[in-house]
Amino acid sequence: PFVPPVKAVGNIEDWLSDLLHRIQLTVKDKTRLCATEVASMAGAADAIANLRPWVDRTIAQLSLLGIQILWTTDQQGALEQCKIKKSIMKECNSRQVALLNEMSSWCLHDLGSKVNRKKIETMVTIHVHQRDVTLFLTNQF
Repeated sequence: PFVPPVKAVGNIEDWLSDLLHRIQLTVKDKTRLCATEVASMAGAADAIANLRPWVDRTIAQLSLLGIQILWTTDQQGALEQCKIKKSIMKECNSRQVALLNEMSSWCLHDLGSKVNRKKIETMVTIHVHQRDVTLFLTNQF
């Protein structure tokens, strides 16, 4: 919601312009909050356990962005350490498989609505591709 609300009065170009500006600010704020929340989860031992409540309260686009941020953060960290720690890519792959298994298990339960089911299924699909890239990178090192 916009604070203060956009009032549809007066010149249409003016209030539509104001509406567009408020939408852009809201998207930026929500995206910034998403990145902050996901950054606090990244690397935490209980990141997978904390993911479901976060996904449930977050809109689909930001949930997708969140798992992509988690994946990217994990991959970057592993790639930066792979010359020092030989097993890091395998550990990274294991974390990605665990995350995929966790999200896949959500699909076996009632998700409340078709929209929520679509969100979770899309997240799983995206993460399957991310897992495949992780496996490819793991095999390179």
